[in-house]
Amino acid sequence: MASRNIIMARLILAALLIVYANQVLAQQSNNFVALLSTAETYIKKDGSSIQTIELVHRALNETGRSQLSIQKIYFNKADSEFKFIEAYSVNQGKATKVWPQNIRIEKVNSQALAFTDLMEVSIPFDQVTVNGEVHLKYALIQSPMIDNIYASIIGISNTSLAKTEYMKYISEIPLTSYKDNFKDYYALNLSEKDSKYIYELKPTPKAYNLEGVQIENAILYLSSAKSWKQIADIETTSFKNAWKAELPKKLKLLISQAANKTTPQQTLEFLAEQLNKLVAYSGDWSTKDGKMKPAEMYKTLLRGKGDCKDYSTIMVALLQQLGYDAYPFLTFRSRSYLGEAKLLEMSKIPNPSFFNHVIVQAKDKTGKTWWIDPTNPYVQADIISSDILGNFGVLLDGKSGDVQFLPKANSEPSLFTMEQSIKIEADNSITGTGVATMNASAYNVFGMIERSYGLEGLKKIFAIIIHPLSKTVKLDLQRNLEDKTGFKYSFHATDFVKAQQGKSKAITVFNDIGIMLQKIVPDHDIDLGELGTTKMITHLKNQKEIDVSRAECLIRSKWIDADRTVENKADEVVISDIIKTKIRFIPKEDAHGDFFDVMRSEIIECAKNSDILLQFDDSLKTADDKKNDVLKGPVLEAMNDNDAETLFNQHGPSFYSYKNLKLFRFYAKKVSLDANDNTALFRAGASIANLGYIKGEVYVPEYLEEGIKYFDRVIANSAENIDPKTAGLIVKYLLFANKEAAAMTLFTRLNQLAPQNIYTYWAGFRFAKKRQKLVDAEKWLLAAEPLAVTEDDKEGQHVHFYNLYLDQARYKEAVVHQEYLANKKQTDPWAWHNLAILYYYMKDYDKNIELEKKALAFSEFGMAKKVICDSYVEKANLIRKKDGLLKAPNAATQYEEFLLESVKYNTTNFQSQLLLAEFYMLQSQRNNDKTLISKGRTYLNQAIELDSKHPGLQTLTTMYKTAERSPSNN
Repeated sequence: MASRNIIMARLILAALLIVYANQVLAQQSNNFVALLSTAETYIKKDGSSIQTIELVHRALNETGRSQLSIQKIYFNKADSEFKFIEAYSVNQGKATKVWPQNIRIEKVNSQALAFTDLMEVSIPFDQVTVNGEVHLKYALIQSPMIDNIYASIIGISNTSLAKTEYMKYISEIPLTSYKDNFKDYYALNLSEKDSKYIYELKPTPKAYNLEGVQIENAILYLSSAKSWKQIADIETTSFKNAWKAELPKKLKLLISQAANKTTPQQTLEFLAEQLNKLVAYSGDWSTKDGKMKPAEMYKTLLRGKGDCKDYSTIMVALLQQLGYDAYPFLTFRSRSYLGEAKLLEMSKIPNPSFFNHVIVQAKDKTGKTWWIDPTNPYVQADIISSDILGNFGVLLDGKSGDVQFLPKANSEPSLFTMEQSIKIEADNSITGTGVATMNASAYNVFGMIERSYGLEGLKKIFAIIIHPLSKTVKLDLQRNLEDKTGFKYSFHATDFVKAQQGKSKAITVFNDIGIMLQKIVPDHDIDLGELGTTKMITHLKNQKEIDVSRAECLIRSKWIDADRTVENKADEVVISDIIKTKIRFIPKEDAHGDFFDVMRSEIIECAKNSDILLQFDDSLKTADDKKNDVLKGPVLEAMNDNDAETLFNQHGPSFYSYKNLKLFRFYAKKVSLDANDNTALFRAGASIANLGYIKGEVYVPEYLEEGIKYFDRVIANSAENIDPKTAGLIVKYLLFANKEAAAMTLFTRLNQLAPQNIYTYWAGFRFAKKRQKLVDAEKWLLAAEPLAVTEDDKEGQHVHFYNLYLDQARYKEAVVHQEYLANKKQTDPWAWHNLAILYYYMKDYDKNIELEKKALAFSEFGMAKKVICDSYVEKANLIRKKDGLLKAPNAATQYEEFLLESVKYNTTNFQSQLLLAEFYMLQSQRNNDKTLISKGRTYLNQAIELDSKHPGLQTLTTMYKTAERSPSNN
């Protein structure tokens, strides 16, 4: 099918076929259209099949005509036979045939990818014209990948669909189907006729309605296997015949040498290393007719090359001779990205198409299980590559009847380090040198890239790591002879430096945390890669960063930790990035919500901090920039205690993270000089805890936990006495972290030391509020009222009353306290925003808009804009509720005006976009004015982009398509 890729999965070949198929399919776009795309597959009892594919395309322009003039088809010679049926072009009703003798079939030059039997069919069409058609029909005759079992993987999407499109399977044996991500875009219909099982796959109308807009990638797995045991038993026989054969002399010699090794790890690694010297890796399927069968050991040694099946078979034979309980383990590469939940689902559906790799499980005499992949570029016992970790498979021991899951993490976490020096030349080009070091876990990823694509391919990877957006990097890469898993490199580039002559200069030192953003895919678990640590240290020679704290960042989460520190030294700037992956997958159910959004926004900020500012003219600063500069105070290196105190008491959303990170760096440095400085300890802890602030009393736990480590040191330093204010604030953070026992211990101590202190009362208020005893909480505040003498204490009282009344929806009472705070902090945008929110809750939308605009006058921040948008939407909804059909003289005008205002303040509000699209459709129908359709289409497209799965979109999209096709009435 030209509008989708249909892949018969082979061991490692599947990934390559996808690449080649997509190269052809991606060309469709707007250059030609598919009129017909069908595939009918007849499956025999022995698992063999014949698939007949019919395609009809129409060229839409000259580019499409050129693309359709040669059709290319790829197949695997080892298990498939191509059969040409017919092909012709049609121009103005005249057909021009393609003669079989003009078709070229030749081997694809894929040796660099370790495949040797991929074939390319080139079919040339004559007389192809713009608006002309090409018709193609052919068949692929395929043998089963496992004896007597039919299995396939079919990848589908609605990127582009033929007007008539379907896949049909007629099988002499029943098939098990597994549908991944079908939702309601694709339908699989099952039936029986004449003792045959019929499976028909078609796109649904919804897929067509959102064709090319809502791109849903789905996979259908089909298999005739009855159980995993059936698959394991068939494969065990194939592999056992190979490993039980007589050992060639070269292998017998290895056994005698391995017998001298003292530990299982030494034995396993020695055998794997020697095997790699005897056999070069090559995915040659021609050895066993394309089936999942290893070659005889003597043939593998004779040829000097083999694939994972051959490696594992030899390894098993050697280990069994040495007394190990060793067997091949059939598994797969490159589907771990699906996530744990999806892998668990797949493990319940017996289908050999999942498998594309074989490794070895070995148990030593003590019963310890070792996993070893002899195809790894650098083999280390109990280290398997990251794309295999956590996957499932079957053990070919003749006994196991179900799948097993591989370990989720290696025994040794991945460690990858790059340290480089960069010099900026007079013309603002840069030269750099560096060294990369890695352990076996990290190296195997790079080693496999090098084995498949050579050193040139590896150079591209290193260039991307150094700067993924650069187009000018010229990099030289060499092995570090002192370290077989290390590399040395040098490079030159002209686009790292951004400069305005005489005004500003910055160099981009890319923060690898930005790569995490590319892994955030909706509806899937997020695969963060192998557990471990990545370090990038960059020395900018003869440079100074203007303000190191602006370029720094810090992330704490249960998934990843990341730090970027920047330090001005005597003759250089040193940028250190450390990223620690703590968990393999972020489950899709966790990939949203407050905690996840904080991490994602922090990643975005870290990625933005890739520019190291070396020169900047104040004339380039905006009024907001200059206003914030005053609040931020001097740069970190020039800060003193008074500057830090001032910054600690500043408020403002535009530099909230900057402020807390800057304070954390300042006070953490003071703590390193004096471990008993309780003020610095408390402020460092509070600053890093506040970096995790979300809203209300909700914090990201990992930031709080790091802050509490500092607070614990304050408590330990204050064995005899403790400052009541400090103790009261620590109680607050302990309660935020749900550490009630520790908080109670400190509160009890505080109550004994200062029973009638305002901070003791506030601590009691927090305990009562935490336990939802709101009446008691109010009593604690009322008791504290007479003690609120200083301006800070009075302000604290109003803050606590505001929060208490807000929690109880006592909005009018909360207004009194927030008005005090807003008038006290006239230039604090958050004070006005918090007041505005109360009016929103009271449904006084005009007052809300007035106050939010006042907040925006002091600082542009998204929260105020979003609430203004919501208020305008609510005002529009009130009009519609009052005049449902918007027929009153001013109703439609005012309704439209409010919605347009809402969009002006928040372009990502789905409801605004949807309501406008509905409104313009209604007005177009009412007034017979088709010009409103194009106006509404803009908002419809934006709504689709924001939430393509919304149930109201399908009908509305159909209405727009119908209206756009109909003749104009105006």
